[in-house]
Amino acid sequence: MGDISQTSDYQNELYELSQDFESFFKVDTAKQIAETECLIDGILAKLEELCTVVEMIRSESKDVLFTILPVLHHRCQDLTMIFKQIDRLETFMSMVKECVEDNEEKVKIAEKELGSKNIKKLLNNVPVPKFLLKRKDIQLYTKKEVTPLDYKHPKTFRTEDYFEPYKTLQKNTTEDT
Repeated sequence: MGDISQTSDYQNELYELSQDFESFFKVDTAKQIAETECLIDGILAKLEELCTVVEMIRSESKDVLFTILPVLHHRCQDLTMIFKQIDRLETFMSMVKECVEDNEEKVKIAEKELGSKNIKKLLNNVPVPKFLLKRKDIQLYTKKEVTPLDYKHPKTFRTEDYFEPYKTLQKNTTEDT
């Protein structure tokens, strides 16, 4: 019986020792689990916000695709008409520039031929119509006294060649709308 009691004492001591070790190895994971669940909930909330933003972007891109894009396309087509008008205006401006340069050159030649360097002298050489002169200063010029120098009428241009008349342009815009 001595051996049995020793064995039971030994088992009791082992049991108490195991209980003591159990208290050392017992880990309270509830706090870590709560923190982990809180982090997971935060991540899930942010994921839900992200999905909401993605859905909003998709719906707005559909709006852009079906509403704003046709308007933008129509305005771009209007721009091509404006670009054509700008091109015609540039062509017209270059023609006007050429005509002005040609006329300036002819004025310089006329000044040299008349021996005048300023416009006042040139205008004094031009015959004045009778109705502009005072009664006593009227001078009659004969065709022999006033002989035009080799004057050539400058090449002129017509704006209709470069721009549509306003009525035609207005009619075209009302037909488009």
